[in-house]
Order: sequence, then C-alpha cells, then structure tokens
Amino acid sequence: MSLTPKAKAPPHYRKRHAGHHRHSKGYSRVYWPYLPMLLIVLGGVFVNSLLSEHQAVLGWQTSFSPATLLSLTNLDRTQYHEKVLSVNNDLAQAAQAKASSLVKNNYWSHISPTGETPAEMISSSGYQFISAGENLAYGFNSAISVNSAWMASPSHRANILNSSFSNVGFAVAESANFMNHGPAVIVVAEYGQPNNRAIISNQVVKTPTNQSINLANQLTDSTAFWPTFILAIIIVLVAGIVIIKHLKAIKKWLTESEDFVVSHPLIDILLVLIATIASILIHRQGIIS
Repeated sequence: MSLTPKAKAPPHYRKRHAGHHRHSKGYSRVYWPYLPMLLIVLGGVFVNSLLSEHQAVLGWQTSFSPATLLSLTNLDRTQYHEKVLSVNNDLAQAAQAKASSLVKNNYWSHISPTGETPAEMISSSGYQFISAGENLAYGFNSAISVNSAWMASPSHRANILNSSFSNVGFAVAESANFMNHGPAVIVVAEYGQPNNRAIISNQVVKTPTNQSINLANQLTDSTAFWPTFILAIIIVLVAGIVIIKHLKAIKKWLTESEDFVVSHPLIDILLVLIATIASILIHRQGIIS
C-alpha cells in the first residue's frame, strides 16, 4: 500500500485564506505606535493650514477692525506707561489711501511706484506733523496677530510706543491675489505728532524695513534669528534620530521578521511631536514693513 503525500495548497490560496503565516501579538504591536504619530503629523498639517488662511473672504472686517487695532495699540502703550493715542481722521484718510494704493498697484513698500512717500501721502490728507510713523502688515489672520508681529519687531514697536506720537489712523484693505501670493488682508497704521504751528519743514516719517514673522517670533516677542534657527536644528536632529533609529529597526525587522517589537514606542511618538510643534512655530505668519 502506497501513501500519496497530501498536495500543498498553492501560495495564492494560502495567502487568501490566511494560511501563509500567523499574525502574533508582537507582530501587531509593532504597528500600533505609528497611529498616534500619524495623528500628530496630521494635526500639525491641519494647524499649519489654519495658520495659512487669510480670512480674506468672510469676516475679515471684524477680525481687523480699526477699533480693535486701536485698543491693542493703547493697551501696549499703557503697559509701557505711555499716553494713549487718539484717532485722527486725516491720518485715517492717509492710511486708507496707502492701503488702497498697495492693493491697486500690487506693491509692497513704504514708497509707491510713482515715488510718493509716506510724508507726502500724510500731508496730502491735511495732517500737519512734526514727526510720524508708518507700520504695514499683510498675511496675518487677525488684528491680534498683526499687533503681536509689530510688537515683536523693535522698529515697529518703536512706532507704537513712541512717546511723541499722540494721534493714529488705521486702515484695512483686501486683495484677491496680493503680490501673486493669493488672497490677503493689508493693514496700515499711520502715527503722528501734530504741528499746531503748521510748520511743514523738517517732517520725518519713521518707516521700518520688511520682515517675515513666524509664530516663534511672536511668542518670544522678538524678530531675532535664533528662535527659528534653534527650531530648524531641532527638526533636523529629530528627523535624523528617527531615520537612524528606524534604519536599524528595518534591518532588525528583516532579520527577525514579525517577532521584532519596537522596544520604546513612546520615544518615537515624543520625537514626532517635538518635530511637529517646531514646524508649526516656524510657519510664517505674515510680512510686516
């Protein structure tokens, strides 16, 4: 009597019916730490997308109201023991003319393409001054973020806290595609020290330079390069550690197959969390000038 060996099922049959191998508890445990890491990364992407929204279609008039900007400015001046500013209609008119000029001519500078200076624009509104200052901003989500960015910059903060200024005018304008960077809200502030004697000579307008502001600058109340530099170094180091760690893990997984269990999953989760937070902090909020 001869015994015929039982025919083996073809590989595709065994795979389809889960006969090719068993998924042990250790096998499944390898993949669980990746779920919170994935959620952290997706959360970071979502937060960055929210920070990128300019609210240029709905609700921007409320978010950037001149009344809110005035309130924030005077709150800063009070904290630094400076007298509060009062709104001047001529300065508000000059600010609106500047905002409209920026949108209409699609440029970003204190001097217009036709060569009109802030001093000329303020004077043309009828406001006679000894000294004045002009702050500009675009790309931010609200008046709070604009004021925070201005206060983080020494030259913009100097305009806000200038003890000689007593008047201010604010204006806000919307552009559908400002500087080819998409929809944006432009904010203009004109500060002034009136000249009651109507002497026009020796007028000075303080105009800060362009600066890119991120969340780290606002949180540290400074435009110094070091917060962004340190965060960038953290991202590179964390990414390097994760890559090196998982290169070893991949090699070990190849040699030991599914029996390999990630020994310290919380370390990976923490590293991904640190890198995600750092990427949010260095995300650009807007431009001030």
